[in-house]
Amino acid sequence: MFQQGGVKVASLLLTIGLLWPISSALAIQASSSNFQLTDIYVATSIVGTASTKAQITEGPTVTAFDATKLTVAWKTDQASSSTVRYGKTTAYGLEAGTTETSTSHQVTIPGLTPETLYHLQVVSRSDDGATVESADFTATTTAESGINAVKISDIGYDRALITWKTGRPTTTQIEYGTTAAYGESTNLSKEYTKDHTVQLTGLKSGVEYHLRIIAEASDGNSQSSSDMGFATIAEPKFVSVKAVPSGANAVDFIWTTNTATSGLIEFQPVDDLAKRGKQTAGDSAYLKTHQLSLSGLVGNSTYRYTLTATDQQGKQIKTESKEFTTATDTTAPEIKDLKVTVERSSDQLILRAKWITNEPAKSSGQLQAKSGNATIKEVAGGTAFQLQQELLASGDLSPLTPYKLTVHSVDPFGNTANQEISFTTPKNTKSIFELIVDGLMGSFGWLIRIFEGG
Repeated sequence: MFQQGGVKVASLLLTIGLLWPISSALAIQASSSNFQLTDIYVATSIVGTASTKAQITEGPTVTAFDATKLTVAWKTDQASSSTVRYGKTTAYGLEAGTTETSTSHQVTIPGLTPETLYHLQVVSRSDDGATVESADFTATTTAESGINAVKISDIGYDRALITWKTGRPTTTQIEYGTTAAYGESTNLSKEYTKDHTVQLTGLKSGVEYHLRIIAEASDGNSQSSSDMGFATIAEPKFVSVKAVPSGANAVDFIWTTNTATSGLIEFQPVDDLAKRGKQTAGDSAYLKTHQLSLSGLVGNSTYRYTLTATDQQGKQIKTESKEFTTATDTTAPEIKDLKVTVERSSDQLILRAKWITNEPAKSSGQLQAKSGNATIKEVAGGTAFQLQQELLASGDLSPLTPYKLTVHSVDPFGNTANQEISFTTPKNTKSIFELIVDGLMGSFGWLIRIFEGG
Protein backbone atom coordinates (compact mmCIF):
# COMPACT_ATOMS: atom_id res chain seq x y z
CA MET A 1 0.00 0.00 0.00
CA PHE A 2 1.26 3.45 -0.83
CA GLN A 3 -0.09 7.01 -1.06
CA GLN A 4 0.35 9.46 -3.91
CA GLY A 5 -1.44 12.77 -4.59
CA GLY A 6 -3.89 12.38 -1.70
CA VAL A 7 -4.98 9.02 -3.00
CA LYS A 8 -4.39 6.06 -0.84
CA VAL A 9 -3.70 3.04 -2.87
CA ALA A 10 -5.04 0.11 -1.01
CA SER A 11 -3.49 -2.51 -3.10
CA LEU A 12 -1.66 -2.89 -6.42
CA LEU A 13 -1.54 -6.07 -8.24
CA LEU A 14 0.62 -6.20 -11.32
CA THR A 15 0.64 -9.31 -13.29
CA ILE A 16 2.85 -9.48 -16.31
CA GLY A 17 2.83 -12.42 -18.63
CA LEU A 18 6.31 -13.47 -19.45
CA LEU A 19 5.47 -16.15 -21.97
CA TRP A 20 4.69 -15.20 -25.51
CA PRO A 21 2.32 -15.04 -27.23
CA ILE A 22 -0.12 -14.46 -24.26
CA SER A 23 -1.99 -11.40 -22.97
CA SER A 24 -0.50 -9.37 -20.10
CA ALA A 25 -2.99 -7.93 -17.60
CA LEU A 26 -2.73 -5.14 -15.01
CA ALA A 27 -5.29 -5.15 -12.12
CA ILE A 28 -5.48 -2.21 -9.67
CA GLN A 29 -7.47 -1.73 -6.47
CA ALA A 30 -7.47 1.79 -4.96
CA SER A 31 -9.42 3.77 -2.32
CA SER A 32 -9.44 7.30 -0.83
CA SER A 33 -11.29 9.24 1.78
CA ASN A 34 -13.46 10.82 -0.88
CA PHE A 35 -14.24 7.81 -3.06
CA GLN A 36 -13.43 4.19 -3.41
CA LEU A 37 -12.27 2.66 -6.66
CA THR A 38 -12.26 -1.03 -6.52
CA ASP A 39 -11.76 -3.83 -8.94
CA ILE A 40 -10.81 -1.66 -11.92
CA TYR A 41 -9.31 -4.02 -14.45
CA VAL A 42 -7.15 -2.70 -17.25
CA ALA A 43 -6.12 -5.39 -19.75
CA THR A 44 -3.51 -4.86 -22.46
CA SER A 45 -2.75 -7.48 -25.24
CA ILE A 46 0.94 -7.37 -25.97
CA VAL A 47 1.84 -9.78 -28.88
CA GLY A 48 5.37 -10.96 -29.34
CA THR A 49 7.04 -13.26 -31.97
CA ALA A 50 8.19 -16.64 -30.81
CA SER A 51 11.38 -18.21 -32.24
CA THR A 52 9.76 -21.56 -33.08
CA LYS A 53 11.99 -23.73 -35.35
CA ALA A 54 10.40 -25.10 -38.59
CA GLN A 55 10.26 -28.85 -38.92
CA ILE A 56 10.67 -31.09 -42.01
CA THR A 57 7.47 -33.06 -42.14
CA GLU A 58 8.07 -35.10 -45.31
CA GLY A 59 11.16 -36.11 -47.27
CA PRO A 60 13.61 -35.22 -48.53
CA THR A 61 13.40 -37.57 -51.51
CA VAL A 62 14.93 -37.60 -54.99
CA THR A 63 11.88 -37.54 -57.25
CA ALA A 64 13.61 -37.54 -60.65
CA PHE A 65 17.10 -37.95 -62.00
CA ASP A 66 19.02 -38.72 -65.16
CA ALA A 67 22.60 -38.41 -66.38
CA THR A 68 23.01 -34.67 -65.77
CA LYS A 69 20.32 -33.53 -63.33
CA LEU A 70 18.21 -34.58 -60.36
CA THR A 71 15.20 -33.20 -58.47
CA VAL A 72 14.78 -33.18 -54.67
CA ALA A 73 11.42 -32.61 -52.89
CA TRP A 74 10.41 -32.15 -49.22
CA LYS A 75 7.82 -30.46 -47.01
CA THR A 76 8.00 -28.28 -43.88
CA ASP A 77 5.39 -27.26 -41.32
CA GLN A 78 6.16 -23.57 -41.82
CA ALA A 79 6.75 -21.49 -44.93
CA SER A 80 10.46 -21.40 -45.55
CA SER A 81 13.04 -21.18 -48.31
CA SER A 82 14.22 -24.10 -50.45
CA THR A 83 17.93 -24.88 -50.71
CA VAL A 84 19.85 -28.04 -51.55
CA ARG A 85 23.51 -28.32 -50.73
CA TYR A 86 25.30 -30.84 -52.94
CA GLY A 87 28.71 -32.12 -53.91
CA LYS A 88 30.78 -35.23 -54.33
CA THR A 89 31.62 -35.28 -50.60
CA THR A 90 29.85 -34.25 -47.39
CA ALA A 91 31.64 -30.92 -47.67
CA TYR A 92 29.13 -30.22 -50.47
CA GLY A 93 30.46 -26.93 -51.83
CA LEU A 94 27.55 -26.18 -54.16
CA GLU A 95 23.99 -24.99 -53.64
CA ALA A 96 20.81 -24.74 -55.68
CA GLY A 97 17.39 -23.42 -54.72
CA THR A 98 15.24 -20.34 -54.12
CA THR A 99 14.61 -17.82 -51.33
CA GLU A 100 10.87 -17.85 -51.95
CA THR A 101 9.08 -19.42 -49.02
CA SER A 102 6.71 -22.35 -49.14
CA THR A 103 5.76 -25.42 -47.19
CA SER A 104 6.22 -27.62 -50.29
CA HIS A 105 9.73 -27.58 -51.70
CA GLN A 106 11.19 -28.83 -54.98
CA VAL A 107 14.66 -28.06 -56.33
CA THR A 108 16.19 -29.32 -59.59
CA ILE A 109 19.98 -29.44 -59.78
CA PRO A 110 21.33 -29.27 -63.36
CA GLY A 111 24.79 -29.71 -64.84
CA LEU A 112 25.75 -32.89 -63.01
CA THR A 113 28.25 -35.51 -64.16
CA PRO A 114 26.84 -38.82 -65.46
CA GLU A 115 27.30 -41.95 -63.35
CA THR A 116 28.42 -39.96 -60.28
CA LEU A 117 27.42 -40.27 -56.60
CA TYR A 118 26.39 -36.95 -55.04
CA HIS A 119 25.95 -36.05 -51.35
CA LEU A 120 22.85 -33.94 -50.66
CA GLN A 121 21.40 -31.92 -47.78
CA VAL A 122 18.24 -29.82 -47.82
CA VAL A 123 18.05 -26.52 -45.90
CA SER A 124 14.92 -24.47 -45.15
CA ARG A 125 15.03 -21.05 -43.51
CA SER A 126 11.91 -19.34 -42.15
CA ASP A 127 11.29 -15.59 -42.21
CA ASP A 128 12.61 -15.08 -38.68
CA GLY A 129 15.88 -16.74 -39.61
CA ALA A 130 15.26 -20.09 -37.98
CA THR A 131 16.92 -22.83 -40.05
CA VAL A 132 16.28 -26.53 -40.36
CA GLU A 133 18.68 -28.94 -42.07
CA SER A 134 18.24 -32.55 -43.12
CA ALA A 135 20.71 -35.29 -42.58
CA ASP A 136 23.10 -36.14 -45.44
CA PHE A 137 21.70 -38.40 -48.14
CA THR A 138 23.02 -39.50 -51.53
CA ALA A 139 21.90 -40.05 -55.13
CA THR A 140 23.76 -41.33 -58.19
CA THR A 141 23.23 -39.94 -61.68
CA THR A 142 22.62 -42.38 -64.50
CA ALA A 143 24.81 -43.15 -67.49
CA GLU A 144 24.64 -40.74 -70.39
CA SER A 145 21.70 -41.72 -72.61
CA GLY A 146 22.75 -39.41 -75.41
CA ILE A 147 21.84 -40.32 -78.98
CA ASN A 148 24.97 -40.47 -81.11
CA ALA A 149 26.62 -42.03 -84.17
CA VAL A 150 23.46 -41.51 -86.23
CA LYS A 151 23.84 -42.80 -89.79
CA ILE A 152 21.31 -42.63 -92.62
CA SER A 153 22.21 -45.11 -95.36
CA ASP A 154 20.82 -47.48 -97.98
CA ILE A 155 18.60 -44.70 -99.27
CA GLY A 156 16.41 -45.96 -102.08
CA TYR A 157 13.32 -44.93 -103.99
CA ASP A 158 11.02 -45.79 -101.08
CA ARG A 159 13.26 -46.67 -98.16
CA ALA A 160 16.09 -45.57 -95.87
CA LEU A 161 18.09 -47.34 -93.15
CA ILE A 162 18.68 -45.43 -89.88
CA THR A 163 21.22 -46.63 -87.31
CA TRP A 164 22.40 -44.99 -84.08
CA LYS A 165 23.81 -45.64 -80.62
CA THR A 166 22.83 -44.56 -77.12
CA GLY A 167 25.01 -44.24 -74.03
CA ARG A 168 22.80 -46.63 -72.10
CA PRO A 169 20.09 -49.11 -73.11
CA THR A 170 16.95 -47.40 -74.40
CA THR A 171 13.91 -48.18 -76.51
CA THR A 172 13.92 -47.65 -80.27
CA GLN A 173 11.54 -45.39 -82.19
CA ILE A 174 11.63 -42.80 -84.97
CA GLU A 175 9.21 -40.02 -85.82
CA TYR A 176 9.32 -38.98 -89.48
CA GLY A 177 7.46 -37.08 -92.16
CA THR A 178 7.79 -34.58 -94.98
CA THR A 179 7.85 -31.65 -92.51
CA ALA A 180 9.35 -31.03 -89.07
CA ALA A 181 5.90 -31.79 -87.65
CA TYR A 182 6.63 -35.43 -88.64
CA GLY A 183 3.19 -37.06 -88.44
CA GLU A 184 4.32 -40.67 -88.68
CA SER A 185 6.30 -42.93 -86.39
CA THR A 186 7.73 -46.41 -86.38
CA ASN A 187 6.49 -49.07 -84.00
CA LEU A 188 8.00 -48.67 -80.55
CA SER A 189 10.54 -51.38 -79.79
CA LYS A 190 10.58 -51.91 -76.03
CA GLU A 191 13.78 -53.91 -76.14
CA TYR A 192 16.40 -51.88 -74.29
CA THR A 193 19.62 -51.72 -76.28
CA LYS A 194 22.52 -49.40 -77.02
CA ASP A 195 22.62 -50.25 -80.75
CA HIS A 196 19.58 -49.30 -82.77
CA THR A 197 18.48 -50.02 -86.35
CA VAL A 198 15.27 -48.93 -88.07
CA GLN A 199 14.34 -49.57 -91.72
CA LEU A 200 11.93 -46.96 -93.05
CA THR A 201 9.82 -48.29 -95.93
CA GLY A 202 6.86 -47.17 -97.97
CA LEU A 203 8.38 -43.73 -98.56
CA LYS A 204 7.68 -41.56 -101.58
CA SER A 205 10.26 -41.39 -104.35
CA GLY A 206 12.28 -38.19 -104.72
CA VAL A 207 10.93 -36.57 -101.53
CA GLU A 208 12.79 -34.85 -98.66
CA TYR A 209 12.00 -36.32 -95.24
CA HIS A 210 12.49 -35.09 -91.67
CA LEU A 211 13.12 -37.48 -88.79
CA ARG A 212 13.69 -37.45 -85.05
CA ILE A 213 14.88 -40.29 -82.82
CA ILE A 214 13.09 -41.01 -79.54
CA ALA A 215 14.97 -42.94 -76.83
CA GLU A 216 13.54 -43.90 -73.44
CA ALA A 217 15.52 -45.63 -70.69
CA SER A 218 14.09 -48.20 -68.29
CA ASP A 219 13.77 -45.58 -65.54
CA GLY A 220 11.36 -43.60 -67.71
CA ASN A 221 13.77 -40.85 -68.68
CA SER A 222 13.42 -40.08 -72.36
CA GLN A 223 15.44 -38.11 -74.86
CA SER A 224 14.92 -37.05 -78.45
CA SER A 225 17.42 -36.12 -81.12
CA SER A 226 17.49 -32.91 -83.07
CA ASP A 227 15.68 -32.77 -86.41
CA MET A 228 17.52 -34.56 -89.22
CA GLY A 229 16.74 -35.03 -92.88
CA PHE A 230 17.34 -37.06 -96.03
CA ALA A 231 15.86 -37.33 -99.51
CA THR A 232 14.76 -40.55 -101.17
CA ILE A 233 16.10 -41.30 -104.64
CA ALA A 234 13.92 -40.07 -107.46
CA GLU A 235 12.81 -42.73 -109.92
CA PRO A 236 14.24 -41.85 -113.35
CA LYS A 237 11.94 -40.10 -115.79
CA PHE A 238 12.49 -38.60 -119.22
CA VAL A 239 12.08 -34.84 -119.21
CA SER A 240 12.69 -34.38 -122.94
CA VAL A 241 14.03 -36.35 -125.93
CA LYS A 242 15.02 -34.73 -129.24
CA ALA A 243 16.56 -36.06 -132.47
CA VAL A 244 18.00 -33.17 -134.49
CA PRO A 245 19.45 -33.85 -137.99
CA SER A 246 22.99 -32.51 -138.30
CA GLY A 247 23.56 -33.37 -141.94
CA ALA A 248 22.34 -35.96 -144.38
CA ASN A 249 24.15 -38.76 -142.61
CA ALA A 250 24.02 -37.71 -138.96
CA VAL A 251 21.58 -36.94 -136.16
CA ASP A 252 22.24 -35.37 -132.76
CA PHE A 253 20.29 -36.96 -129.94
CA ILE A 254 19.67 -34.69 -126.95
CA TRP A 255 17.78 -35.97 -123.95
CA THR A 256 17.25 -34.98 -120.33
CA THR A 257 16.25 -37.03 -117.29
CA ASN A 258 15.22 -35.87 -113.82
CA THR A 259 18.15 -37.73 -112.25
CA ALA A 260 21.58 -38.86 -113.41
CA THR A 261 21.38 -41.73 -115.90
CA SER A 262 23.36 -43.39 -118.66
CA GLY A 263 21.76 -43.89 -122.08
CA LEU A 264 21.53 -46.39 -124.93
CA ILE A 265 19.92 -45.76 -128.33
CA GLU A 266 18.76 -48.62 -130.55
CA PHE A 267 17.96 -47.55 -134.11
CA GLN A 268 17.20 -49.06 -137.51
CA PRO A 269 16.10 -47.68 -140.87
CA VAL A 270 12.43 -48.24 -141.55
CA ASP A 271 13.43 -49.09 -145.14
CA ASP A 272 16.64 -50.90 -144.29
CA LEU A 273 18.63 -50.18 -147.44
CA ALA A 274 21.88 -51.17 -145.79
CA LYS A 275 20.46 -54.44 -144.49
CA ARG A 276 22.43 -53.82 -141.33
CA GLY A 277 19.66 -54.58 -138.87
CA LYS A 278 19.40 -52.86 -135.51
CA GLN A 279 22.31 -50.69 -134.40
CA THR A 280 23.17 -49.22 -131.02
CA ALA A 281 24.99 -46.20 -129.65
CA GLY A 282 25.30 -45.14 -126.04
CA ASP A 283 26.66 -42.80 -123.40
CA SER A 284 27.83 -44.58 -120.24
CA ALA A 285 28.33 -41.40 -118.20
CA TYR A 286 25.72 -40.74 -115.48
CA LEU A 287 24.34 -37.32 -116.36
CA LYS A 288 21.02 -35.52 -116.37
CA THR A 289 21.56 -34.09 -119.86
CA HIS A 290 23.10 -36.09 -122.71
CA GLN A 291 24.05 -35.28 -126.28
CA LEU A 292 25.02 -38.11 -128.60
CA SER A 293 25.73 -37.91 -132.34
CA LEU A 294 24.82 -40.75 -134.68
CA SER A 295 26.79 -40.74 -137.93
CA GLY A 296 27.00 -42.94 -141.01
CA LEU A 297 23.24 -42.78 -141.51
CA VAL A 298 21.41 -42.83 -144.83
CA GLY A 299 20.26 -39.41 -145.94
CA ASN A 300 16.60 -38.61 -146.45
CA SER A 301 15.68 -41.79 -144.60
CA THR A 302 13.38 -42.54 -141.72
CA TYR A 303 14.76 -44.40 -138.73
CA ARG A 304 12.91 -46.04 -135.88
CA TYR A 305 14.55 -45.86 -132.46
CA THR A 306 14.11 -46.45 -128.74
CA LEU A 307 16.08 -44.80 -125.94
CA THR A 308 16.85 -46.61 -122.68
CA ALA A 309 18.08 -44.70 -119.61
CA THR A 310 19.59 -46.43 -116.57
CA ASP A 311 20.20 -44.76 -113.21
CA GLN A 312 23.02 -45.60 -110.80
CA GLN A 313 20.79 -48.06 -108.93
CA GLY A 314 20.22 -50.04 -112.13
CA LYS A 315 16.62 -48.97 -112.68
CA GLN A 316 15.78 -48.59 -116.37
CA ILE A 317 13.21 -46.59 -118.27
CA LYS A 318 12.56 -46.85 -121.99
CA THR A 319 10.84 -44.61 -124.50
CA GLU A 320 8.19 -45.87 -126.83
CA SER A 321 9.33 -46.58 -130.38
CA LYS A 322 9.88 -43.23 -132.12
CA GLU A 323 11.11 -42.08 -135.52
CA PHE A 324 13.42 -39.47 -136.98
CA THR A 325 14.23 -38.59 -140.59
CA THR A 326 17.66 -37.62 -141.84
CA ALA A 327 18.18 -34.70 -144.18
CA THR A 328 18.44 -35.10 -147.96
CA ASP A 329 21.88 -36.43 -148.88
CA THR A 330 23.88 -34.26 -151.27
CA THR A 331 27.29 -35.39 -150.09
CA ALA A 332 29.30 -38.10 -151.78
CA PRO A 333 30.54 -41.01 -149.70
CA GLU A 334 34.02 -40.85 -148.28
CA ILE A 335 36.38 -43.58 -149.46
CA LYS A 336 38.86 -44.75 -146.83
CA ASP A 337 41.70 -47.27 -146.62
CA LEU A 338 41.78 -48.25 -150.31
CA LYS A 339 44.19 -51.16 -150.77
CA VAL A 340 45.03 -53.37 -153.78
CA THR A 341 46.55 -56.84 -153.77
CA VAL A 342 47.41 -59.06 -156.75
CA GLU A 343 47.35 -62.79 -156.26
CA ARG A 344 48.34 -65.60 -158.61
CA SER A 345 45.87 -68.38 -159.16
CA SER A 346 46.82 -71.19 -161.50
CA ASP A 347 48.24 -69.44 -164.56
CA GLN A 348 46.57 -66.03 -164.08
CA LEU A 349 46.79 -62.97 -161.86
CA ILE A 350 43.80 -61.84 -159.78
CA LEU A 351 43.28 -58.26 -158.66
CA ARG A 352 41.54 -57.66 -155.30
CA ALA A 353 40.68 -54.12 -154.16
CA LYS A 354 39.19 -53.32 -150.72
CA TRP A 355 38.05 -50.11 -149.00
CA ILE A 356 35.38 -48.74 -146.72
CA THR A 357 32.91 -45.88 -147.03
CA ASN A 358 31.43 -43.69 -144.32
CA GLU A 359 27.91 -44.44 -145.53
CA PRO A 360 26.29 -47.34 -147.36
CA ALA A 361 27.26 -47.39 -151.02
CA LYS A 362 27.55 -49.58 -154.12
CA SER A 363 30.93 -49.77 -155.79
CA SER A 364 32.53 -50.39 -159.18
CA GLY A 365 35.88 -49.76 -160.82
CA GLN A 366 37.87 -49.20 -164.01
CA LEU A 367 41.19 -50.88 -164.66
CA GLN A 368 43.61 -49.04 -166.96
CA ALA A 369 47.21 -49.36 -167.98
CA LYS A 370 49.18 -46.73 -166.17
CA SER A 371 50.75 -45.49 -169.39
CA GLY A 372 47.43 -44.85 -171.13
CA ASN A 373 43.84 -43.86 -170.54
CA ALA A 374 42.20 -46.74 -172.35
CA THR A 375 40.05 -48.85 -170.10
CA ILE A 376 41.19 -52.41 -170.01
CA LYS A 377 38.37 -53.71 -167.90
CA GLU A 378 35.21 -52.51 -166.17
CA VAL A 379 35.07 -54.09 -162.75
CA ALA A 380 31.63 -54.57 -161.24
CA GLY A 381 31.03 -54.57 -157.50
CA GLY A 382 28.22 -55.81 -155.28
CA THR A 383 24.57 -54.94 -155.75
CA ALA A 384 23.89 -54.05 -152.10
CA PHE A 385 24.54 -50.77 -150.35
CA GLN A 386 27.14 -51.47 -147.71
CA LEU A 387 30.11 -49.99 -145.87
CA GLN A 388 32.69 -52.64 -146.73
CA GLN A 389 33.60 -52.50 -150.43
CA GLU A 390 35.45 -55.10 -152.53
CA LEU A 391 36.26 -55.57 -156.26
CA LEU A 392 37.76 -58.60 -158.02
CA ALA A 393 39.34 -58.67 -161.52
CA SER A 394 41.17 -61.52 -163.25
CA GLY A 395 42.36 -62.70 -166.68
CA ASP A 396 43.49 -59.35 -168.04
CA LEU A 397 46.59 -58.65 -166.02
CA SER A 398 50.15 -59.15 -167.22
CA PRO A 399 53.05 -59.76 -164.86
CA LEU A 400 55.44 -56.95 -164.02
CA THR A 401 53.10 -54.37 -165.53
CA PRO A 402 52.06 -51.01 -163.99
CA TYR A 403 48.31 -50.35 -163.77
CA LYS A 404 45.94 -47.87 -162.23
CA LEU A 405 42.56 -48.67 -160.76
CA THR A 406 39.83 -46.09 -160.33
CA VAL A 407 37.13 -47.11 -157.85
CA HIS A 408 33.67 -45.55 -157.63
CA SER A 409 31.31 -45.57 -154.64
CA VAL A 410 27.74 -44.38 -155.12
CA ASP A 411 25.32 -43.80 -152.25
CA PRO A 412 21.57 -44.44 -152.55
CA PHE A 413 21.01 -40.85 -153.71
CA GLY A 414 23.46 -40.98 -156.59
CA ASN A 415 26.27 -39.08 -154.91
CA THR A 416 29.50 -40.58 -156.23
CA ALA A 417 33.02 -40.67 -154.85
CA ASN A 418 36.06 -41.68 -156.92
CA GLN A 419 39.57 -42.61 -155.93
CA GLU A 420 42.54 -43.80 -157.98
CA ILE A 421 45.32 -46.14 -156.94
CA SER A 422 48.39 -47.31 -158.91
CA PHE A 423 50.08 -50.67 -158.60
CA THR A 424 52.42 -53.02 -160.48
CA THR A 425 51.66 -56.67 -160.93
CA PRO A 426 54.24 -59.13 -159.62
CA LYS A 427 56.31 -61.55 -161.67
CA ASN A 428 54.24 -64.53 -162.71
CA THR A 429 56.33 -67.07 -160.84
CA LYS A 430 55.40 -70.69 -160.52
CA SER A 431 55.77 -73.06 -157.66
CA ILE A 432 58.57 -75.65 -157.55
CA PHE A 433 56.09 -78.39 -158.33
CA GLU A 434 54.78 -76.48 -161.36
CA LEU A 435 58.33 -75.85 -162.58
CA ILE A 436 59.15 -79.59 -162.29
CA VAL A 437 56.02 -80.48 -164.22
CA ASP A 438 56.87 -77.91 -166.88
CA GLY A 439 60.41 -79.34 -167.11
CA LEU A 440 59.14 -82.85 -167.49
CA MET A 441 56.70 -81.74 -170.13
CA GLY A 442 59.52 -80.12 -172.03
CA SER A 443 61.69 -83.23 -171.89
CA PHE A 444 59.12 -85.95 -172.36
CA GLY A 445 56.27 -84.17 -173.97
CA TRP A 446 56.87 -86.07 -177.25
CA LEU A 447 56.07 -89.31 -175.44
CA ILE A 448 52.81 -87.92 -174.17
CA ARG A 449 51.95 -86.75 -177.67
CA ILE A 450 52.74 -90.21 -179.11
CA PHE A 451 50.48 -91.87 -176.58
CA GLU A 452 47.77 -89.30 -177.15
CA GLY A 453 48.11 -89.74 -180.95
CA GLY A 454 48.45 -93.47 -180.78
